[in-house]
Amino acid sequence: MKTTFLFLLGSAFCWGLSSCTAQQPKPEEVIEVINRVNNYWQETHPQHGRSFWDNAAYHTGNMEVFFLTGNPLYLEKLHECWTYANSIMYDVEEGLYYRDGKYVYPKHKSVNGKKDFWARGDGWVLAALAKVLKDLPETDQYRREYIDRFRTMAKSVAACQQPEGYWTRSMLDPKHAPGPETSGTAFFAYGLLWGMNNGLLDKAAYQPVVMKAWNYLTTIALQPDGRIGYV
Repeated sequence: MKTTFLFLLGSAFCWGLSSCTAQQPKPEEVIEVINRVNNYWQETHPQHGRSFWDNAAYHTGNMEVFFLTGNPLYLEKLHECWTYANSIMYDVEEGLYYRDGKYVYPKHKSVNGKKDFWARGDGWVLAALAKVLKDLPETDQYRREYIDRFRTMAKSVAACQQPEGYWTRSMLDPKHAPGPETSGTAFFAYGLLWGMNNGLLDKAAYQPVVMKAWNYLTTIALQPDGRIGYV
């Protein structure tokens, strides 16, 4: 965890140097720290281990560090980790991701014996794909793979939206954990809207989905005092 946080902090710190007035390290010094932390992680984790959020969080810095260093190995590592996660958590039949390795069907089932896909978790994936595609070089050899997965997920997500505009915690079994899941709904609205605005998703098909989600978020989840409910 400490390695993860230092890696992410270094990425953010380097980008923010120009706006700080206090005494600060030089950008190249920060990059050296990032490289040192990354090299340590790679040397001490030669094999992919447990698939859980704290390990995954380490890799969220790969895109930012690629911009800082221009080193294409960070994009290769991004794809390597993506491939590994797919081998464990991606359900080809449903086009969705399980929460982690412990939730894979049939080892884990919803209360009604169905596949259990966590809305917030799949929201992270869809939104992350949008962010990666936004920043990924057009010439990247894996770009088409990410686009295809983004579109597949978008179709699967849209298909299980509830009539009221939200998604339930367990996406394919609304009765497993009844009621809205606001964080997942917000993630999906963002990802689908980004796809529409950037020509990857058909507006005629997805705009009604986004508008229903927006209506739920702004008229039900949003409380009079500004708080957000049903998270």
